[in-house]
Amino acid sequence: MENYNSLNHVLANMDKTIVYQKKSPVWPGVIILVSGAAIQVVNSLAGFNSSSFLPHLLMIVAIAVMIIGLIRIFFRKNHFYSPKFGRLFSKEIDFDVLERDRLIRLLKEDVGKIQSLKRSANNSLMLKIVSDKSGQICFSQVVQFQNFN
Repeated sequence: MENYNSLNHVLANMDKTIVYQKKSPVWPGVIILVSGAAIQVVNSLAGFNSSSFLPHLLMIVAIAVMIIGLIRIFFRKNHFYSPKFGRLFSKEIDFDVLERDRLIRLLKEDVGKIQSLKRSANNSLMLKIVSDKSGQICFSQVVQFQNFN
């Protein structure tokens, strides 16, 4: 049985002098969390009338902002970086399944002609590209999904 590795797996296990993986910073989530706490402090220190809807609204907004901040802190995205070229960006392009052989041939020979291939709305044949903004470093993978039902 053959072992297939995804492009993300290959990049994560690559030499750190070429590509390394890093999580997005934690400070945006912390700022959002502190903002929610500040809204709650302002709500508790302000002398609102007990029959007013504003203290209840501010409490709901503060709790929602704090929950969003916690989600941003604990669920941060992983990004790939190159020491020479900076952050690498990922893109996925779907093609028609019948274009598979032609797509692989064009990846080897002339990448510029890939634009002429027939695109598709379903994810049965996908070209994954990870590259920097300038295109100096580029990794690609062709993935075909087969339905065995």
